[in-house]
Amino acid sequence: MAPFVFHSPAAAFSRFRIRPAAPSEDTALGAGGDRVMNPAEVAVLAALHPDHTLTAAEIRRSSSLTGWRTRNALAGLESRGLILPSSPRGRWRISPRGRVALMTKGKRFA
Repeated sequence: MAPFVFHSPAAAFSRFRIRPAAPSEDTALGAGGDRVMNPAEVAVLAALHPDHTLTAAEIRRSSSLTGWRTRNALAGLESRGLILPSSPRGRWRISPRGRVALMTKGKRFA
């Protein structure tokens, strides 16, 4: 007996039910369409808020986060332009957009 061969890509997918992925924390959107900030990101913004320029280790100590959560929060905040890398290398500072985000969204975590 010959193996079953699909004749078109549409026929191949019509046999399987494809379910959309459940929204995760990374894809959850707020009312304005912005990604919802998690408590670790708010803690990082709060540590940087009064114009501090800190390393990841200093942010971790001041915000009482693990190293992993601190690095993930830094990566997420930088990708959205809420923090900026600063010189010397390895230092971070809050951007004007980050200040606005902290003032509007940080109240949820106070």
